Amino acid sequence: MKNYVFIDENVQKQTLIWLSSQQKMNGCFKNDGQLFNHAWEGGDEEDISLTAYVVGMFFEAGLNFTFPALRSALFCLEEALDSGVTNGYNHAILAYTFALAGEEQKVESLLQTLDQSATKRNNVIYWERERKPQTEEFPSFTPWAPSAETEKTCYVLLAVISRKIPDLTYASKIVQWLAQQMNSHGGFSSTQATPVCLLAITCYMKLTFSKNQNTVTFSSEGSSKTFQVNSDNRLLVQHSELTKAPGEYTVDVEGHGCTFIQAMLKYNVLLPEKASGFSLSLEIVKNSSDIFQTIFDLTVTLKYTGIHNKSSIVVTDVKMLSGFTPAMSSIEELENKGQVMKT
Repeated sequence: MKNYVFIDENVQKQTLIWLSSQQKMNGCFKNDGQLFNHAWEGGDEEDISLTAYVVGMFFEAGLNFTFPALRSALFCLEEALDSGVTNGYNHAILAYTFALAGEEQKVESLLQTLDQSATKRNNVIYWERERKPQTEEFPSFTPWAPSAETEKTCYVLLAVISRKIPDLTYASKIVQWLAQQMNSHGGFSSTQATPVCLLAITCYMKLTFSKNQNTVTFSSEGSSKTFQVNSDNRLLVQHSELTKAPGEYTVDVEGHGCTFIQAMLKYNVLLPEKASGFSLSLEIVKNSSDIFQTIFDLTVTLKYTGIHNKSSIVVTDVKMLSGFTPAMSSIEELENKGQVMKT
């Protein structure tokens, strides 16, 4: 990253000093914050997740075992692994962390455990949540996987390809599933999963890169479009609008190497009311009988109706009509109630 983006060395040093000050005597990092993601139910193992995040960051930043905080944190993870780690997400991130540390035996053991819990179908491999809630079937479309499952799968991929001898055949089956989860903008289902998965796919691409040229041809009745993918334009997104939808299209690829091909169809589907998880209502009340009234009371009622005791973090964007601005007294009242963190 330093080759492309300027990073102040003093800022990095101060960050490392602060992180070291947050380390406990046993080398672990204590998770003092609140976990807003219901997908991962780490329980007593949340400190392990956080410590694994930090150790992975240390290695990715170019630090090694001479850095005391890294050594102590890695000892914490080794102790936790010997004591028994039960959370599948922690298995995934620990496998990646130990792969960066060169602990091949620990990585092999963790990957064997993860492989037993993997979902394998249609020549792809991915990981689902251990306590996945029941979801309704929507036969008209296939929904993207939840962010938690995508992120976990990406950490497994990072572990597989970060080994001294990566299993690219196994990794390719994971990448095929991840390609199906990528949206039309190149990201994934959350801002948390996206950087992890982009890192994993980029590392995979470096291992499978070929200077050869691939020719990709899309064909339908009466039309065809050809794309050339080579070492000069491999990072360029090439696209063409489909002339007919729905329709039958064929894809032909010639050459050697890996090429990512994605077809995207966007449309709206009205989900059942009980599947939304939230209810929203809006009420505008006049506070005078004046015809040319300039002040209105706007009441926005948002309720969580999901299966958990409380929702994850929620962002409500209330836009004003042209010419209107919110009264500052009402904003201060919201902030003073402590239910709104930012206005």
